[in-house]
Amino acid sequence: MSRGGKKDAILRLCREMALEEIGEAEFARLKARLHQELGGADRPSDGYILDVLREAGCRLRLSGPFVPPTFEDEYARQFEGVLKFDTFEHAEQSLRELGRLYHRFKESGDGKGIAYARALAHVGRRRARAAARRAKEERARAIKEEIAEWFALWASSPETFEVWVELRKRAPDFQRRFGLGQAEPSSDLARHEARESPVVPSAISALPDAVEKLGSALPKCEEDV
Repeated sequence: MSRGGKKDAILRLCREMALEEIGEAEFARLKARLHQELGGADRPSDGYILDVLREAGCRLRLSGPFVPPTFEDEYARQFEGVLKFDTFEHAEQSLRELGRLYHRFKESGDGKGIAYARALAHVGRRRARAAARRAKEERARAIKEEIAEWFALWASSPETFEVWVELRKRAPDFQRRFGLGQAEPSSDLARHEARESPVVPSAISALPDAVEKLGSALPKCEEDV
C-alpha cells in the first residue's frame, strides 16, 4: 500500500475509534486495528503513525525513543515537517534544516532550541535504525543504516556535518555501495583524462583519509534505546 493509503487508513481509524487524545493504550489499539486492516507486511512503522497523528493535530500523551519531543508552540512551528529520512536526499535536507535552526539558536543563546534540535536528530537516528531492521532488501537496509549514521553524527557534532557529508558522499566506499552521483570513469577513460590533466587534485585523492580522520575525531554517539 502507498504511503498516502496508509495515512488515510490511520486517520480514518482515528475517526472511527474517536481518538482525540492518544496515550499508550489508545496507541496500542490503533496499531492493532491497522494490523488487522493492512496486514503485517503493510503496517506502517510507529514513527510514521506518530508523524501522521501529530500532523493531524491529535493530542499525544506518549513517550519513548521514537516519539519526537513535545515542542512548545514557538518551536513546534519551526520544527514542523523537518524530520525526513526516506532517501539520502531527504535525510540531507532534513539535517541541513536542523543545522540552520541549530545555528540560529546558538547565535541567540537559545539552549532550549538547541536541545530540541539534538533531540529530534536522535529520534531520526533511532527511526532510521528501526527502518533498517525492518527492511527486507539488503540495499534498503544499507541505506537506512547509512542515514542513521548521518543523524548520529549530526547529533554529536552539528558544526561539522555539512563538511563531513560532502566528503562522505564523494568517498569511494560510499560510491561503491550506493552508486550516487556520476559513475567512476572506466580505466581507459581515466587514463585519457590523466593525460589531458596530469595534475590530479590532491583533495580528491585524500578524501578517504579525510573522512576517516574526521569521523574518528568526533565524540561517540549514544547507543540505541
